[in-house]
Amino acid sequence: RSPWPSIVTLDLDDTESYGPETTTLLRQISGVYRFSVHDYTNRGLSSSYALSNSGAQVKVYQNSGLIATFNVPPNTGGTLWTDFEMNNNVITTKNQMTYVSSTSGISKSDNVNPDMELFRNLPKK
Repeated sequence: RSPWPSIVTLDLDDTESYGPETTTLLRQISGVYRFSVHDYTNRGLSSSYALSNSGAQVKVYQNSGLIATFNVPPNTGGTLWTDFEMNNNVITTKNQMTYVSSTSGISKSDNVNPDMELFRNLPKK
């Protein structure tokens, strides 16, 4: 379920098989978008190659059709595959594997101000 349903939706979330899963960006607002795949099943392991050996593939489509395809790097340890970033329709390949056990440990951006965490749980006015 998307916390921003007017901007991005998870259209198909296959939790019992091998996909496919589909995410739709409905409206692009200014900023950098990062797309990552998290191996939730093996999230607690610090030496897993399951995601890398899964043959996972990410395809990016626009109205004109397929514009990019990304394949998980083979024989590389990690539970988080950071595929690409997009800024103003410019796609930058990342193709990085890291170990992340919790979804809260997935960085939204390399440029996040750590002081922003202070404001997250403030009561609404």
